[in-house]
Amino acid sequence: MKAGRERSSTSWRKADDLAGRPWTGRVREYDLLKELTIGIVVVGLLVLGLSAVFGSPDEPSVSLKTWASAAPADFVATAAKELAGTSDTAGYGPPYNATPDASQKIGPVDLQSLAGVRLPVDTANDFVVGPLEALPSPPAALAEWKAATDQQRSDWAAAYSDALAAAPDNDPTKVAAGAYGPVPGLTGSLLEMARSGALDGVLQGGCTQRSPGRSAPGRRKFLQHGLHPQPPVPRRRQLFSGPCGKPTSLRRPMGRDE
Repeated sequence: MKAGRERSSTSWRKADDLAGRPWTGRVREYDLLKELTIGIVVVGLLVLGLSAVFGSPDEPSVSLKTWASAAPADFVATAAKELAGTSDTAGYGPPYNATPDASQKIGPVDLQSLAGVRLPVDTANDFVVGPLEALPSPPAALAEWKAATDQQRSDWAAAYSDALAAAPDNDPTKVAAGAYGPVPGLTGSLLEMARSGALDGVLQGGCTQRSPGRSAPGRRKFLQHGLHPQPPVPRRRQLFSGPCGKPTSLRRPMGRDE
């Protein structure tokens, strides 16, 4: 038994002596910093390459000027809906207006209406009439619009919206003759204002005259129900937060059609 222990101890010492001998083979230096740098560079290049291939395209933002220039018929149709009060914003409900049965409910609970109308928006005045009044030379059609009754305005705008929808390619220049009042003049003037770039600054900069306590609605609400299902311009949206006529871009998706 004792002899067996001695042999085991001798065998262990021999193995230990072999493991403890100094290395006599080839030796080369290992630069850990160099290896780390190479790894970081390779991974960085791989990330950049994959980002370029699979990354989201950086499409230019859409402004009202771009929209009006690329799709004038679509722009005019949206402006006509703003005047008629049939746009998505006009029928959204709280916090923009008190449209009946417009709010979303969870069973019998109407959470959307709890806070009430905190950001009142009058689409005709805020998006069309107000901006046109801010022009150095407002169109003559404004006087006729403001002198008419609410019912007459609604009838004019609704008739023009229907005529636009029935026109070839929804082209305002191909609309059939009808009792549209000053609506074609108002939408045409707004189109030219948008093409010049002035409408972007007016809507977002709050340059129109508004009642105390009402903030500028901004161009996001005008855009959120524009750009029909197959627009000739990108659907990315852009907000302008700079002063009138000097916008700065901030892209943000808006509206129910996103």
